[in-house]
Amino acid sequence: KSGTRYRLGSFALQLGLTALTRMQSRRFVPDALRSLRDQIGHTTLFATWSPHGPMVTDYEECAGGLGVSVRPGTVLPMVNSPCAAIFIAWLPDAMLAQVLEQPTEPRLTPSQLVKIREQTRREGGAHAAGVRSPQIASVAAPVFGRGRQLVGALVTLGLVGQFDDSPSSDVSVLLRSQASLLSATLSSQELP
Repeated sequence: KSGTRYRLGSFALQLGLTALTRMQSRRFVPDALRSLRDQIGHTTLFATWSPHGPMVTDYEECAGGLGVSVRPGTVLPMVNSPCAAIFIAWLPDAMLAQVLEQPTEPRLTPSQLVKIREQTRREGGAHAAGVRSPQIASVAAPVFGRGRQLVGALVTLGLVGQFDDSPSSDVSVLLRSQASLLSATLSSQELP
């Protein structure tokens, strides 16, 4: 019918706002990563959601290096991954479904997804050892933009035993603090 206007649905609007916030984040993420790396002395990275799962977009290596390749464009695993736990906890199910339904091994069960979501939200972040290899420990925290939309995950990596990856450790507290500062910065920015 002529004269009828198309209206964007809530999912399309949410997707558009997320994209705008991600563009804004490109200005602030590198400084936040460097600041965190310098405070904790460990490699830091930032990941956003992609059609294949959590993808590294920015990376700041610590002086000693890790001996593993985690560069921009790397897609991180969905299983036993603090970074993936951030997206499982705060992304809408519709955005997760495409990746979670891919035929990969091992797969997360619905009860595992619920447990990850509840624990990650309760702790305000996620932590684990043995993520990409048995020697790597990792901690992750969510970064939000306008309207508390998840923009990405701020992550630190180190060798097992180099730092305490528990939720109350200094590394975890500093990581969550930097993620909160970055979230506040992104939330306060004027959209183009």
